Amino acid sequence: MLSFTILLTLQSNVFAVEIKNIYQGKANIENQGQRNEAINNALQGVLSKLLSNQARSNTQAIDAILVDAPQYVQQYRFENPNPSETTKNENSSQLLIVDFNPFALNTALKSHGFQTWGTDRPEVLLWLVVEDNRKRQVFAADTMPKLETAIGNAVESKGLTLLFPLMDLTDRRQLSVNDIWLGFDDRIRQASERYGVDHILVGRLSRKTTNKWTVDWKFFQQKKIDEWQAKSVGRDQAIQIGIDGVFERMIPAYVSKELNIVASGIEIKISGITNLSDAQQVENHLKSLSTVQTVEWLTIQPKFVIFRLTLNGNEEQLQQLLATDEKLAPALFGEESGVLDYQFVP
Repeated sequence: MLSFTILLTLQSNVFAVEIKNIYQGKANIENQGQRNEAINNALQGVLSKLLSNQARSNTQAIDAILVDAPQYVQQYRFENPNPSETTKNENSSQLLIVDFNPFALNTALKSHGFQTWGTDRPEVLLWLVVEDNRKRQVFAADTMPKLETAIGNAVESKGLTLLFPLMDLTDRRQLSVNDIWLGFDDRIRQASERYGVDHILVGRLSRKTTNKWTVDWKFFQQKKIDEWQAKSVGRDQAIQIGIDGVFERMIPAYVSKELNIVASGIEIKISGITNLSDAQQVENHLKSLSTVQTVEWLTIQPKFVIFRLTLNGNEEQLQQLLATDEKLAPALFGEESGVLDYQFVP
């Protein structure tokens, strides 16, 4: 499933969303003897979603993480990278999909001084105009399937979520294709207001030869505008350059924000804990949540434990994460005063 969405309903405000599969990496593998190498490659893909290019330039620390890649594996599976092919070839490659343990990996990264970007990330609105055979049109997934795939792959590789304009009558009244192509910033900002986003990416993609494209990117982040371009590149590379640029421009601000917003003294009661192993499993699970900074045991009873959490964020963000959590569910009965009340799901 592609990790970007087309906005179907308008909201007055678009909040950060939890990005799935941040800790999932993929790599091609020819045979079982290459499994550790493939796991290493898969982990490199995960690190590119958690760390900036500057952080990953610390090759000594990154190499120390990668050498222990198998230790962070939670589970893995194999898939056919070309599912349309029905015949099996013993020598054909497979796709190794690896889910890494967030707690184990984050602990290792922190021990090397890395600060990661959590799984709660804001959405980015994309206005993309494609010029081909002197014809310009706004990107549409139903008529540009190859470009849709390129965008999906690029977004997934960086753990981001894109929104696409509806291009309904309201959009077309406010913003024309040429307005986007000519870079009328005020009109672009005005047309984007209805989507409630803080981040806007504008792309101009133009085919120059059969397989070569020129692309100009412009990124609106609050009052700041950044621009970058690439010439004579492949279509997929042109898209990747845009998404990489957005990631590198967003991550410093959001890692800093998560470090500076710390709420202390949040207590959470977890029922359904029957032994020490359950309690330790819950503790590790809480530590793996992107908003949780530290976990402290307060009260241990035969059927429940109360933990005190410090958060990178606030209580509302924690509850939003837990709303879709598979290990912790809201308790059937009311909360104690000042204590979040959840049930452990083994």
